[in-house]
Amino acid sequence: MRRMTPLLVCCLLTLSTSMAAAEDPVFSGPQVGETLAPLKVIGVYDQSAGKEIDPVSVADGKPTLMVFVHKLTRPGFALTRAITNYAESQSKHGAIAGIVWLDDDRAKAEEYLVRARKSLNLKVPVGISVDGGEGPGAYGLNRNVELTILVAKDNKVTANFALIQPSVTEAARIAGELAKLIEQPPPD
Repeated sequence: MRRMTPLLVCCLLTLSTSMAAAEDPVFSGPQVGETLAPLKVIGVYDQSAGKEIDPVSVADGKPTLMVFVHKLTRPGFALTRAITNYAESQSKHGAIAGIVWLDDDRAKAEEYLVRARKSLNLKVPVGISVDGGEGPGAYGLNRNVELTILVAKDNKVTANFALIQPSVTEAARIAGELAKLIEQPPPD
């Protein structure tokens, strides 16, 4: 029993440390109430292809859903597609959405996005950050999250989701934040 006591104490300390770490909030991007800074991206598709665009200026204070893609996985992409499709379907109510791709190799990212366009089937504008994988410094994006999703109105953040392991089950909660801004019933 004496030999097991140090092992038991060690296991309990490790478990309590892990539980405390799991409860720590993860931050990425401007927080609720903060203003969206200008943002430069290079458009990927259609008339914006190859052009420098500022999605914040394009949104012009309208209810906005902005998804920053730090890394692409199937669950993250399923969530991205679900919430941006919802936002696009609400454009008649003033909603606007966009995807900002973060990658240190802009040419490689553009090549991938163009090649995978049909399978990605994105219905909202996509741009690649000119600031590389870190994104714009003023945004304080966290490289350790897969997706940073911002909801904003009047260029002020109303909701922020920093997702390490995104799941499509979070779509209704995120889309619900946009629904509040456009005064529509939340999706189910």
